[in-house]
Amino acid sequence: MNKVELSILIVCWQSREDIVACLGSVREHTKRTGYEVLLINNSDDGLEDFITEQYPWAKVVENDQNLGFASGNNRLAEVAQGEYLLLLNPDTWHDGPAIDTLMGFARSTPEGGLWGGVTYLPDGKIDPGCNQCLPTLWNAVLQYMKLGRFCWRGPKRDRSFEAEVPVISGAYMLARASAWREVEGFDPTFVMYSDEADLCTRIRQAGYKIMMTSKSNITHNVGSGNPDNPGRLAARARGRMTYFRKHAGALSTTLVGAMIWLRFLLRWLVMTVRRSPLAAGQGVLWKHPGEWWGGWAAKQGRGVRDRSTACTSIST
Repeated sequence: MNKVELSILIVCWQSREDIVACLGSVREHTKRTGYEVLLINNSDDGLEDFITEQYPWAKVVENDQNLGFASGNNRLAEVAQGEYLLLLNPDTWHDGPAIDTLMGFARSTPEGGLWGGVTYLPDGKIDPGCNQCLPTLWNAVLQYMKLGRFCWRGPKRDRSFEAEVPVISGAYMLARASAWREVEGFDPTFVMYSDEADLCTRIRQAGYKIMMTSKSNITHNVGSGNPDNPGRLAARARGRMTYFRKHAGALSTTLVGAMIWLRFLLRWLVMTVRRSPLAAGQGVLWKHPGEWWGGWAAKQGRGVRDRSTACTSIST
């Protein structure tokens, strides 16, 4: 097919080890959809030259700073030619026609503005990231009490699951390009985390549905990062606080911030008792809540990121 119906957008950060499987599965299994692949590299690791040499059919969009996930995808969407945009993490891969199937689902549900499939972890379990609750104070309380399963009952290992859902994971998210541009894509205030929840909220407010099908599924190597990395935890907290500051009142935002702070304190206490070498890094999170309490807007006010650093200043 010569027509570009789909633009596949991939934002990379230290992704050289992952991108081979990702691009290989796209090339091997996407046969019924005309597509282009656009990549942007947020790290200074030479990935651009590798892509140009090994995958000349993929286009690398020039970039000289770490834009983060949200702004990186916005930049790619600016040059995308497709009627649909597929956000795809570089640490994902699939063994069947996942993208073709998701595109078919989108064509059959024109009321949708965003669509997603089910992402699985390498061990075969469903990736919790594709089964997210909408961020609300009540859902935050349930999650804090380890009762997140009661927020909403999402897809199980059921290949017939097709339904409207609260949030689609940014790791595997299909968007109608016109709807994306109507809401102006991701809010660039979000560097990472909760950006997809914000986008889903605004897409729904614009009158579109958020849809998911379990007939389209991919593998997502979420474990490629350290879940106890204090930088990652701080980034998650910034994302959540940014969402609540934007969509909720002052009381809800303060209560959510307090729950995050208390969780960081309890995590530090447990690690200290266990004499974990990670305890010192965890201590920063509750001792210096100013690092995350103000959300990404406060963090961005302290300086511009470059490609040689991660999106957080907390030591990893």
